[in-house]
Amino acid sequence: MRSILAILCSLAVCIAQGKSRNIIGQVVDTSGAGFSNVMVRLFLDSNVKTTYTGLNGAFRFPSIKSPRFEIEVNFLGKKAFSANYEPDSNTSGDYIIKPIVLGYAPNNLNEVIVSASPMIVKEDTVQYNVASYKVKDGATIEEVIKKLPGIIVDKSGGINAQGQQVTKVKVNGKDFFGGDITTATRNLPASIVDNVQVIEDYGEQARLTGIKGGTSERILNINTKSKHKGSFGSASVAGGTNDRYFTGVTANYFNAEQQLSFLGTANNINTSNSKLSEDLSNNANGLNSTQTAGVNYRNKLSAKLLAYGSYTYTRKENTTNSFAEQQDINPVNTRYSTRNGSGTSQNITHRLQTNFEYTMSAKDYLKITPYLSTSSANMANNSIAKIRRTGFFTDNSGISEGKDVSQNGGVNLFFNHKFKKTARNLAFSIGVDQTQTTGQRNSRNSYLNIDSTDVDSLRPNPVASQLNQHQNITTLSKSFKTQFEVSYTEPVSKSAFLEIGYKHNKNNTSNNRDVTNFDTASNEMIPSPGQTNHYRYSFTVDKFSLNFKKISRKFNLVAGFGIQETNLSGAIEKTGISTDYRNLNVVPNIRLVYNFQRNNTLTLVYSGTNKDPGFEQLQPVVDSSNLTNILIGNQHLKTEFTNRVNLRYNRFSKTSENSIFLDLSANETRNKIVQSVANEINGTGRTTTYVNAPGAVSVVGIVGLTQPFANRKLVFSASVSSAYNTNISFVDDQRNDGNSLTFTPSARLQIDIPNRLDVQVNASYSFARTITEYQQNLIRTQSQSLSVAINGKAYFLKNYTVGYDYTKTFYYGYGDGVSINPDIINVFLEYSFVKTIPVKLRIQVNDLLDQNTGVSRSVYGSTITDSRTNRLGRFILLGLTLTLQQFKANKE
Repeated sequence: MRSILAILCSLAVCIAQGKSRNIIGQVVDTSGAGFSNVMVRLFLDSNVKTTYTGLNGAFRFPSIKSPRFEIEVNFLGKKAFSANYEPDSNTSGDYIIKPIVLGYAPNNLNEVIVSASPMIVKEDTVQYNVASYKVKDGATIEEVIKKLPGIIVDKSGGINAQGQQVTKVKVNGKDFFGGDITTATRNLPASIVDNVQVIEDYGEQARLTGIKGGTSERILNINTKSKHKGSFGSASVAGGTNDRYFTGVTANYFNAEQQLSFLGTANNINTSNSKLSEDLSNNANGLNSTQTAGVNYRNKLSAKLLAYGSYTYTRKENTTNSFAEQQDINPVNTRYSTRNGSGTSQNITHRLQTNFEYTMSAKDYLKITPYLSTSSANMANNSIAKIRRTGFFTDNSGISEGKDVSQNGGVNLFFNHKFKKTARNLAFSIGVDQTQTTGQRNSRNSYLNIDSTDVDSLRPNPVASQLNQHQNITTLSKSFKTQFEVSYTEPVSKSAFLEIGYKHNKNNTSNNRDVTNFDTASNEMIPSPGQTNHYRYSFTVDKFSLNFKKISRKFNLVAGFGIQETNLSGAIEKTGISTDYRNLNVVPNIRLVYNFQRNNTLTLVYSGTNKDPGFEQLQPVVDSSNLTNILIGNQHLKTEFTNRVNLRYNRFSKTSENSIFLDLSANETRNKIVQSVANEINGTGRTTTYVNAPGAVSVVGIVGLTQPFANRKLVFSASVSSAYNTNISFVDDQRNDGNSLTFTPSARLQIDIPNRLDVQVNASYSFARTITEYQQNLIRTQSQSLSVAINGKAYFLKNYTVGYDYTKTFYYGYGDGVSINPDIINVFLEYSFVKTIPVKLRIQVNDLLDQNTGVSRSVYGSTITDSRTNRLGRFILLGLTLTLQQFKANKE
């Protein structure tokens, strides 16, 4: 093994070094005359070499050993030039590049590859050039995203970028179907996309003012080729065994600021895609039937007014079967339980969002965003649970039915004004949001309780008791939120700025909960005053902030502070019970971006955020819909406040094309809301309430690297992620100072031979350890999983494609009834009628061995839950897909 590694390392060194050569070139104008005294920079893996052109525009870099390099030329009044070069590895001596003509990009030469940089690292943006990541004609942009360094696309289409989950997707900087990720990534063809950006987004105001603070979200922006216009779309139909079916259609028209898209699907193969996807894997829990239709619109109504928005209708039906094993670890007598459950649900949603951007002048900008959504959900569940503690046992069977209906609407307004003085700026935003939700629950539970604590020779039989419960719960929740924010920026020098801001948020909420129980004496449902509650509360945040921003060639600094007051007040009708809590925090705001060199940046961010308690945590009434787990809220809860420090590092080498990223976050939360559990002395039941606790800490980090070889035909990626969290809770008046630790290394090898082979080999290992620690005892549990996967496609005989996806997962340390080690195999064969019509015929087999099952572990306080859930199993599908695309350069 060591000898093999030594050989590989030697080969890598040889490839990296290459042969020494002199790089010779000339900078000329469009007439061919040489430009003298022009700075020319040559970028290598570890440094930058600089020279100036002579009298005839000639330049020379001696003894360059790197197999790849970038030339950059800048001259006042001329368009900047930048190109990558990869000379023939067999050449040595003088290497003469084509004359650099300022004003336009050079054409490719046979002996040299000239291309845009595959990856560019800027302050809060990592940009990937799509043309550098080859995929087969007709592939979606998701196929490209899967190849991007530092990005992981999971089986359901979710995207993790540099260790954080992407929350939304934009197209050309604007929302596309409300930012839904898979709607964009699984429908847009890669051929129309210029680049993909991963952006740390701080909101509209930060984008315009440059003063970035508070929390951010990681988003994806897909930029299409701006000088192209055209139409593209697809239609798919498929049917298979076990009554599986799929139908889908997409239609799009793009022309700069004009965009119109329609999509629709109806299927029962656990996907929301509108196109029969090449991604065979399926990790959605349960069996899902989905119908979706939507339209997205964008148009520049005038030179100053841009309108865009979307409407989406979704109907989803789900059937789930699950099994769970749970440990409730306490100082004296741990509670163990198992639960078999089955459930069905039907969800219908309508979502409408529009945006109007009005550029009144070069100095004034207005954006108005109204939105409206409605949803309804019907559900029915059955469960059988067995709960035991030493000496006690409960057998619980339950049936429940329910319905929720919700309406949400609001509008956000943002205005920005630039003064005559450069960088003097005024921005403000106003938002209003209203939500109403009604709910109904009808539950029937049967409890068989067995007490064997006093069993002896005189009393050989345990004491058994039977309890039946029939309960109806009706809820009505209303919330009205208002938001106002204003910011004024004043330049104090050419590179320094001062910002003064004020932010106000208020949420008024009312929650009504009415409970009736079945009375066996009267054979009627009667009100239960002890469980009925009408509660009103409001949460208000006022924050004044002062920030200083400094810009230089090497760094960008924002430093300041905010004074933040929070107020949580509430009252229960007709009881006289009320609460009023106020808190004042001084919140530093620091954001430093340091540029070591091009594509090599370090970002440090400190921020503070608050979180108000939820309604279930606040209402001080008994929820006994489950008699083995009674809940009582605490109206005296305080708001949480979290201090957060985030460190990010990104480095990309244009010559070797390797990339390294680091993302590390540490959080400390004051007044953390945690569970406080009291176990029954003579039984298996428990009562849970909520309290504030100090000392909550979490640390999450990931580091990764990517190294391509052989002109990206071979790409190796590796990452290591880890997370540490304190699991503070209280059980029977004792504090649990436990913690959890996860450690997950992973590696990926990509083999990409254009139009021949596309393979990914993945391996990941996960270790999870949980410690439950009371004053007198400590309990340690751990679990592990190992996953190995290979997936890819092979292209042969011009028109045929074979796809495959194999995953093997080993689980260790999970509950005996949960742990399985499934082999998941998916395959397809596809034929393309290339010469006649753009139609593909495909037959695919999903879960060949019929072993697809979801396994998970969750830890909350002193409770550890292992779950197993059914997933879509084996079926065979035969389908046709028609793809049409007319996308060409715009003559304008």
